[in-house]
Amino acid sequence: MVWGAKMKSIVENLAYNLAYQVLMLAIPLVTTPYLAHVLGSDAVGINSYTNSVVMLFATFGLLGISNYSNREIAYSSAKAKDELSKTFISLCIIRIFLMVFCVLCYLAMLFVSEYRYYFVLQFVTLFYNFIDISWLFVGIENMKVVVARNTVVKVISTIMIFVLVKKSSDLGLYIIINGGSACLGAFMMFGQAGKYVHWVRVGRKDIVKHIVPIFRLFIPQAAVSLYVLFDKTMIQWLTDDVRSVGFYDQSQMIAKVPTMLISAMTTVMLPRVSNAYYKGETEAVKKYLINISYLAAIFAYPFWLGMAGIAPSLVPWYLGGQFLECIRLLQLFSVVTVPIYLTNVTGILYLMAFDKTKELSVSYTAAAVFNLLANAILIPCFGAYGAVVGTVCAEFMVLFIQYHFMKEEMGDMHLFHKSVKSIFASIVMFFVVLWIGKFLGAGAEVTLLQIFAGGSVYFILMYAMKDRMVRQFVGCLKRLCPKCR
Repeated sequence: MVWGAKMKSIVENLAYNLAYQVLMLAIPLVTTPYLAHVLGSDAVGINSYTNSVVMLFATFGLLGISNYSNREIAYSSAKAKDELSKTFISLCIIRIFLMVFCVLCYLAMLFVSEYRYYFVLQFVTLFYNFIDISWLFVGIENMKVVVARNTVVKVISTIMIFVLVKKSSDLGLYIIINGGSACLGAFMMFGQAGKYVHWVRVGRKDIVKHIVPIFRLFIPQAAVSLYVLFDKTMIQWLTDDVRSVGFYDQSQMIAKVPTMLISAMTTVMLPRVSNAYYKGETEAVKKYLINISYLAAIFAYPFWLGMAGIAPSLVPWYLGGQFLECIRLLQLFSVVTVPIYLTNVTGILYLMAFDKTKELSVSYTAAAVFNLLANAILIPCFGAYGAVVGTVCAEFMVLFIQYHFMKEEMGDMHLFHKSVKSIFASIVMFFVVLWIGKFLGAGAEVTLLQIFAGGSVYFILMYAMKDRMVRQFVGCLKRLCPKCR
């Protein structure tokens, strides 16, 4: 009964998160081509560059407190309400101090930037990152509130984009819409927080005890940001070509669309695994990790090769003629799906949930150093392509290091052995999708046909090869739909 209740809670939270991720997938699918055509490659590049700098400030300013907050709230939720409230208030106070320091540094940067006007507008986005308290609801496993808030905000901002953003000179308005709607959503969350926490007095010890753990988590978080966000900044610095930043950013955004699925899974599972680990439920933790790692393995490969296959017919109609350079960039970038899927298990659900900050820091720091060196060598010669190669290699380095640490304690999960069927089915699917694109050309209807045909081929092949997860899925469908038996 207890395990059944836990699974029901997991499924419910996962359903909410997946619903939100579907919305987050649908909105960019609609707004990205519109903005690419309306704003043009130069404005898109400026937005990509300035936003990447803002996110670097937010990441370094927050010192990795976001993921730490999720975990600490999950730990505190197993205790009394006073303890949860004390943790929440202490973390909010820390965020206020961090925000003041970060804002001062940000204002100093404005005086030396050629894109000062856009950086001033991006300040709203920076502010949002510090006032957002969605980590409270993630930690107590109440995804419904987060999903509802984000859904309202995204729908409102999307409508405003289509109504108000009409030409390249509207870039500033677009930035304000994004940042302003996010802040509005953050303020909405404070009213809901009162249902779970209340005012309690916190002392210096209650605040100080979080400082060292936050700094420990800051190292891996900062390292991740260096090779996820700093790439765009380095492309601008080393090539002085803001259009290349836009090409790189659009390719990266499309390539990472499939990662929303594993992000939804790990967002839901992190509090659950952290709580189980805190209670000493070792077997439950192992069961979670084995099942999620298997799911990650069988989803990652078809998303990678499927994206690579549809790129030539997707980019021309989706982004427009100014972005044809994104075809090859997207095909190269799509491989990043594989390490990202698997490191969500090794890094977030294992190392972070188990409070193995040292191992997490080693993996991301090594990758960050490698990426910075690779970018410094490759970007001047190959531009955005050099940045893609550096990022992909860095992501695989993270995976290998983290998997080594996880294997030492949890044993070998045989990720490659589990992936053999998926790799074979994905390769067959790739050639089917590529052939459809070459035969029919570019167009929205062609892309939809490719996705449907590729997904069908993959699913049929996996079922024919008697994949355990696919067969269980078919069994669930038969139970839910008696007529399908």
